[in-house]
Amino acid sequence: MMLGLKPITETGDYFQSVPVESSEILAGETYIKIKDAGGSVVYTTDSIVYLMAPSHTLESSANFVFAGYGFTDSTMTYNDFENVDLKDKIVLLMTGSPELSDPADLNSLFNIETEKPKLIWAFSQGVKAILYVYDPRSQLPDAYVSGLAELGASTIGSRSMSLQKSEESSTVQVAFITRNTADQLLKKSGNTLKSMQEKIIKDKKPVSFESGDITVTFKTNIGKSTISANNVIGIVEGSDPVLKRNV
Repeated sequence: MMLGLKPITETGDYFQSVPVESSEILAGETYIKIKDAGGSVVYTTDSIVYLMAPSHTLESSANFVFAGYGFTDSTMTYNDFENVDLKDKIVLLMTGSPELSDPADLNSLFNIETEKPKLIWAFSQGVKAILYVYDPRSQLPDAYVSGLAELGASTIGSRSMSLQKSEESSTVQVAFITRNTADQLLKKSGNTLKSMQEKIIKDKKPVSFESGDITVTFKTNIGKSTISANNVIGIVEGSDPVLKRNV
């Protein structure tokens, strides 16, 4: 007996085995694909930086919705979500809002106070995935240049550890894409991200729309393995001969 500590009664030693699950976002089968109305793949990318990666392999295929800034003002005279149905869709949002003009705000890495209401609303409407892109007015073209990919956000090859779960739980995929990918998503509409953003600022009106011309597939391939970690436990018995047996 070491330092007066007794081992775990059930095992007779000081180690408690804890199953831990290792997850990795795998290359090859992690991608965003755009298909035209005929089902042909017109664009594929794996330049994805996750704000929220799924806990297991997840593939979502859905119609595409561009929802501008995902912004609603306090008077409801401007609402990017007003005329679009988000349920079971993959939605593209720009960071920030049409009200922002300060360079510090426009070049923000990710302002959670601005973005949180958008995410809450989109989740409540049953979206399948949320794709983020930086406002074209920003000096940051993507989450790689901004450094977000190196500050805790997940990318292909990222690993995470968690206690092993008995059940899988689905989640909404939330990720940054590049400006080029955003332009590919908008291409069939005859627009670019910059032209849509400039129209919002000029007319002070939303330009949100759902595209029936393309389908977007967003797949995250998660590889898993289980390892065993150990807690070290030592038991200190109480001095009362009766109460020390209470658990």
